[in-house]
Amino acid sequence: MSNINLSDKLYAAKQDNTDVKSEYSHIKPIHLLEIIVLSSFVCTMIVMMMNVVDYTNDHLFYIFEKNHYIFLFVILFVSIIRSIMFHSTFFKGMFGDGATNTIRFFHNTYDLNRTKKAIKAELMKKPSILNGFKRIFTTILTIGAGGSGGLEGPAIPIGESFGRGFAKYFKVNSVERFRIFQMCGIAAAISTLLHAPLTGCIFACELVFAGHFIYQFLIFGMIASLTSFILSNHVLNTHGLLLINVSHAQTYSMFEYLYIVLASCFVSIPSGIGLIFVLKWIRKILSYMSSYLHAPFGALMCYIIALYLFNTFHIPPDSILGVGEEFFQDVYNHTLNSDLNIWYVLALIAIVKIILTSFTIISGGSAGMLIPSIIVGATSTASLYGFLVLYHVIPESESIYSIFIISGIASSLICVMDLPIATIIFITESFGRPYLPIAIVSVIISKYLSSK
Repeated sequence: MSNINLSDKLYAAKQDNTDVKSEYSHIKPIHLLEIIVLSSFVCTMIVMMMNVVDYTNDHLFYIFEKNHYIFLFVILFVSIIRSIMFHSTFFKGMFGDGATNTIRFFHNTYDLNRTKKAIKAELMKKPSILNGFKRIFTTILTIGAGGSGGLEGPAIPIGESFGRGFAKYFKVNSVERFRIFQMCGIAAAISTLLHAPLTGCIFACELVFAGHFIYQFLIFGMIASLTSFILSNHVLNTHGLLLINVSHAQTYSMFEYLYIVLASCFVSIPSGIGLIFVLKWIRKILSYMSSYLHAPFGALMCYIIALYLFNTFHIPPDSILGVGEEFFQDVYNHTLNSDLNIWYVLALIAIVKIILTSFTIISGGSAGMLIPSIIVGATSTASLYGFLVLYHVIPESESIYSIFIISGIASSLICVMDLPIATIIFITESFGRPYLPIAIVSVIISKYLSSK
């Protein structure tokens, strides 16, 4: 998802001295209030973006099934608008997944060749809240207009921009506190999307500092994540990506651990090597075209592939375009209709999801890879399970099915995000404690394989 070297994360963690400064050793009520206000605002904006994307996706995919020519006209028209925006100065930096540039900007505040005064001047000068709104707009024009991708990639720069903007508004006078606001903005955005408060906090910290945790960031991040979770869950009454049921007991047999190993090794291929190959392949194709044609070409590819799969395999567009959360829920809960619950159809969906999400991002869309990686992991292991059951290699069982799905999700997340701690916490928090062993084993195996 982000292309930040591990050495850069570790360097930033080593340079940070927030925990030893007396200014931050005691949390003051005003500091709590500031983070709660920031988190509430970020949560509201992310929920608004989610609702708009869901609304436009529902209508677009309905149009697709009724008259796909109108669908084509809409997505091509919007892609041309995005192409013009991509080349405008006003929307510069508002495309792609956004995570890489956001974390690099955060790491630049640890540059020892610059004074704290110069760094603070840059933090104050660079557009912030406006950038958050611009990123929301480009994301809606990408995923809401039929592109394939996740919302978490854009949510990272959105949260960071709002965090920095609120730091300016509250007249923060130190670089260290600016960083806390940036981190809390990211944590609040991810927590809102995934409905997983601890995951949001750990995700933000690990994304920036790898396996090193700065306690002040951790504490304030927890406050931000919890505020967003409470607001989205109890006030705004929204739901997260995952509406699932736990279908496995606390204990595992040796055969089940073998299933975890098998599924983890299997899914690491499309999510790791396959994704890298597809991204390089698409970049090479687009390098031969004018940059003004990238967005329309990406939209056209989404249309052609979606139309072919719909007519040939009866694969609905919402399984490969948009966010795809409802399709994922059906895969996890094993409630797919008979046309889709076929091993080779599921394998095809996994492959196509990788291709279309890559086209959406590389061609100049604002989208992320986290949610697509969850879908790819789930569908590829559901395909493997279906194949093995069909040929009587393994018994048909809902608990075994859940093992394959969770292993696939954990393995795919590691290959795409490379955040092992956040992945384990996310699996446990979102799917249930019984799946903790699956998360640990899958993360170890896939981390090893993806590093080769």
